[in-house]
Amino acid sequence: DKFARFLYAVALGHPMPWIQDRWSFFIEFAGATPLAVNKPDEHSFDAGLTFDINPNIQLDTLVRIGMTPTTPDITTGLGFSWRFL
Repeated sequence: DKFARFLYAVALGHPMPWIQDRWSFFIEFAGATPLAVNKPDEHSFDAGLTFDINPNIQLDTLVRIGMTPTTPDITTGLGFSWRFL
């Protein structure tokens, strides 16, 4: 079953220099709103930490709390970001 969805995310982050310059924390509100009729919305709230390995590579970890019945109640995640331009 394929259908189009509108995806969004709003995030705020802040460095944590009292620990070390390479650590930051973030909060985020994100979700997906289907453009098809009778498909459920999915919304979640995330919070986590990031660690800059170097200016181009970042690791992150998060806890996500589902805010709608179709979104899992609690999930955790690990991420890797690489800036290549």
